[in-house]
Amino acid sequence: MLMTSKKYYCFFFLFWILVSIGLAQTPSKHKPLFIEQKNLDPKSVQKNKTHEKEVSAVKRTSVRFVVSDISKGTPLDSPPTIVDELSGEKIEPTRLSDGEYDIFIETNKIYKVECKVEGYKPFVKSVNISKEAKGEDNRFQLELTPFTKKTSVKIVVVDEVKALPIDYMPTVTDELTGKKAEIKKLADGEYEVYIEKDKLYKVECNAIGYKAFDKPVNISKEVKGEDNRFQILLTPLKVGESFILKNIYFHPNTPVFKSESNKELQNLYKYMASNPEAVISIEGHTNSNRYIKREKRRAEMGGKWAFHGTAKKLSKKRASEVKDFLNKKGVEQKRIKTKGWGGDQELYPEPKNFQESLKNMRVEVHILKM
Repeated sequence: MLMTSKKYYCFFFLFWILVSIGLAQTPSKHKPLFIEQKNLDPKSVQKNKTHEKEVSAVKRTSVRFVVSDISKGTPLDSPPTIVDELSGEKIEPTRLSDGEYDIFIETNKIYKVECKVEGYKPFVKSVNISKEAKGEDNRFQLELTPFTKKTSVKIVVVDEVKALPIDYMPTVTDELTGKKAEIKKLADGEYEVYIEKDKLYKVECNAIGYKAFDKPVNISKEVKGEDNRFQILLTPLKVGESFILKNIYFHPNTPVFKSESNKELQNLYKYMASNPEAVISIEGHTNSNRYIKREKRRAEMGGKWAFHGTAKKLSKKRASEVKDFLNKKGVEQKRIKTKGWGGDQELYPEPKNFQESLKNMRVEVHILKM
């Protein structure tokens, strides 16, 4: 019994020594790992933690793209192109049905969306898709506008009395957008323009010596014949009537023409040439009756540039400049009279803006004989 106890105590003592040795060695095994962690760069540790948070914060969502015709609402089977604006990564859509696609995107992120379909204006836009998606099915509507088909129309400008063509290009303006249509001259009095069907246009034709044509027209409904012809009939002015040379411009405080006046002067000459019996009075008007001083910067130029005097004198000289142009082109002097009114016959005696002031400064032509 005593021997058994001694053996038991010896065994326990040896076990205790072995355990003690094992515990003593354990720290030395982990010491290199502990030292390695202690030497890590604090900034690097923080950066890794931040990255882990960002990765865990990224949220993705499924969005249903619907591509359709904006006017008809019909689906267009053409997958859009979705590109991550930041990384340039292209997101591939999954087709669900005609015009419907499923796309998996990150929320609150900007994507470049492109969709090009033949016959439609391309859709190219940078979008935060997740914010613009609507409805329970997280739908993003991508509506494409079809290209408008235009038709060619021949505009013919004709003298209502003589039934002769008038060489004066009209203007055609889209009533909705205010955009002027491009017009091509085909021959004297004949012009080509491309217009949209069933659309309202403002058509203007202010040929010299005729009453102005100015009205909104649905041109496509008023064209006639195989050549799609739209006719503008202009009524000649009678004795006692007058018209304004709308495109005559002078340098400020001088009787010197600006280059923009050439076309209008040529049109006036054509009128006088085509009406050889006509006698006219050219009358100048200014914006006031003030005295005009000679401008220092133009004094050295001399002649017409160095004008000074009353507004009435200036308006008379401007009318005379128009007459001189016609005389040089061969129109007899006896067919042209001139007068200067200054500011005595203002269209706007108290102009409210610059445009009204400009309209006061004008050159009128009065028909005295035909």
